[in-house]
Amino acid sequence: MKTKLTLILSLLISFLSAKAQLYFSRTDTVLVQTISGTTLANPWAGGLNFLQVSDIDLNYDGIMDLFVFDRTGNKVSTFINGGTANTVDYKYDASYRDKFPKMSSWVLLRDYNCDGKMDIFTHTSLGIRVFINDGDAVNGLHFTLVKPVVYSYYIDTSPPSNYLNLYVMSSDIPAIYDVDDDGDLDILTFDFAGSRMQFNKNFSLENYGTCDSLNYFMLVDECFGDFEENFSSNAVTLDVCGPTDHISPVPENNNNRNARHAGSCTLCADLDGDNIRDLLIGDISFNNITFLKNGGTLQSADIVAQHTDFPTYSTSVNSPLFPCAFYVDVNNDQVRDLLVSPNSNTCSISDKSLWWYKNTNTDDSAYFAFQQVNFLQNDMVEVGEGAYPAFVDFNNDGLMDVIIGNYGYPNTGCVYTSKMTALKNIGTPTQPKFELFSKDFASMGALNLQNLVPTFGDLDNDGDVDMVVGASDGRMYYYQNTAAAGLPANYTLNPTFFSGMLFGQFCAPQLFDINRDNKLDLVIGRSNGKLNYYKNIGSSNNPQFSVDSANYNFGNINVTSINVSNGFSYPCVFEYNGHYEMFVGSASGRIYRFTDIDNNLNGTFTLVDSVFQNLYEGERCAPALYDLNNDSKLDMLVGNYSGGVSLFMGDTFDAIHNMGNTGYEPQISLFPNPSNEELYIETDNFMKLQDIKVEVFNLQGQIIYSKTYVAGTPCVVNTSSFKAGTYFCNLSGNMFVKCAKFVVKH
Repeated sequence: MKTKLTLILSLLISFLSAKAQLYFSRTDTVLVQTISGTTLANPWAGGLNFLQVSDIDLNYDGIMDLFVFDRTGNKVSTFINGGTANTVDYKYDASYRDKFPKMSSWVLLRDYNCDGKMDIFTHTSLGIRVFINDGDAVNGLHFTLVKPVVYSYYIDTSPPSNYLNLYVMSSDIPAIYDVDDDGDLDILTFDFAGSRMQFNKNFSLENYGTCDSLNYFMLVDECFGDFEENFSSNAVTLDVCGPTDHISPVPENNNNRNARHAGSCTLCADLDGDNIRDLLIGDISFNNITFLKNGGTLQSADIVAQHTDFPTYSTSVNSPLFPCAFYVDVNNDQVRDLLVSPNSNTCSISDKSLWWYKNTNTDDSAYFAFQQVNFLQNDMVEVGEGAYPAFVDFNNDGLMDVIIGNYGYPNTGCVYTSKMTALKNIGTPTQPKFELFSKDFASMGALNLQNLVPTFGDLDNDGDVDMVVGASDGRMYYYQNTAAAGLPANYTLNPTFFSGMLFGQFCAPQLFDINRDNKLDLVIGRSNGKLNYYKNIGSSNNPQFSVDSANYNFGNINVTSINVSNGFSYPCVFEYNGHYEMFVGSASGRIYRFTDIDNNLNGTFTLVDSVFQNLYEGERCAPALYDLNNDSKLDMLVGNYSGGVSLFMGDTFDAIHNMGNTGYEPQISLFPNPSNEELYIETDNFMKLQDIKVEVFNLQGQIIYSKTYVAGTPCVVNTSSFKAGTYFCNLSGNMFVKCAKFVVKH
């Protein structure tokens, strides 16, 4: 067995050494400042849109850090808390986010086993699944799946019956809290009709004497708080439930009442100092949060009052569509504050989507004083929804600047208008530093377009750099640089240049002389995941493009993932070691790498990497390359649909010593373990995005099972024919090998 694993590792190192000369390291040392001179704390944190926030001690130093989950691309962001008293003191650290398993829709971190470490409650197609936090200060952050599905008893009989999955819609966020103050975590969620709240009590302490079991939930109250949400608003009607409504029934069919449920989120906490748990509720179709005062007891909730403009004594929540509330101490004063963010996955003021209310009173008798609408976001490069970076020296000072297009900012009625953000390089040729120069570069916001993707090049061969911008409607816009020699760019729209031409929805252009004839051509990404190539058929100073000469399946590339309708390709052609290569960003967040482009423009390019360097910066990623610090290594910006950008500097990859420095540690869970009939292999976000080879070895080192699973498909091994005993499961993919032990019992 040892010999086999040694051989695998040796082959892996050889593989990496041969492939990974082009390598990037994430950086947070390149500074960005506002026009007023304030330095952003986390400029390259990657943007935020539709958020859920929990606290967790990520590095086991005794200080609670911050975990942020974005419904946009199911993206995790992790922030280390410096712990300065009475101060917001967070530093973005992406190395922790890859320790989390693949999660979707909603995530809440709660300590269910009372060990002081936050565990994971998250969505599964059947409701809720749970991962235990079994890491420590020595071995680092780690999670293991302990409950693939949480079940609850739905009839209060003796013995209990109808042990069914505790279902939570993907659009909902339940309340996971010790509702009855008995020492274990309970679960509140809306019923299938979406108007009444159900109380699933945790009987861990009653049955086992400890808080660490997830095996015995019971629906003890089908109408918790004696209220019902209205159909036309997110206000509630009080005193509507009869005595029998509180008896735990079999879950109702959606037809039993007028179903209205599309999405609700619930925060449960004592907010008024009476030791009884109150509720804050947000709904998907509304922009406010409703406070429900609990006037009952710990054992029998009774909502006696409501405020739909919470907090009434401060700036009320007014966040476009589906605001959800989270209770965490963010300023190190030992009192939990209120954070509010939209969760609709559309129509958010997405550069102002995390509202902070400071709690100026006590933890169990809160007074929320409004502070800001862009908590964390004000310290990062944040351009709304979507971020598509491009390099250009727009002020002609010899330092490369950055222009970032976006999908847009929503206006009244959720109509988006795109603008472009400019970062001016105010550093030196070897040490870049950026300043926010403009939030509406070239005044493109006036055109009322969506999804602006810029590219730059001297298209008319007059010695300065012109601009071409693609938009969601499939049209492109040519801005000629009319500035005099040596002066900052002056971009003037030429309305006739691309007149009548359509380039495909969500066209993402790149100007590049890809056929090496000293004229800039166009490579264009599209929403269908493919690329167009338009050869420049004009002269060096009179560019011309024609639909008749276009290649609409350039390189036979398609970055659309399985079961996804749109691929959203974003091309980035570059020269490396004298040859052309191409990165292609995608809707899935993968960065694809292609070679064999030279002298093969009508052929099929070679896919050498479908998840480049295992980077995942969020969905609809868009890479851009340039040597920013003049060290002869390309550097890379990656934009994403959360509206931010991440910066990676060119680096030297040592396959042996740098394996742990990529910020990526593959994580897998095997269950059930011991196995009888089937072994399920649950992989993390990044392993899900690539093909995975699964090999099973016995203790003699013999391979008894081998299969390659296509990206996105379930990994299930039939163990019914395996002899009882111990086995090793080896998973290998692009730039990783992971081995885990499991047992078979029959």
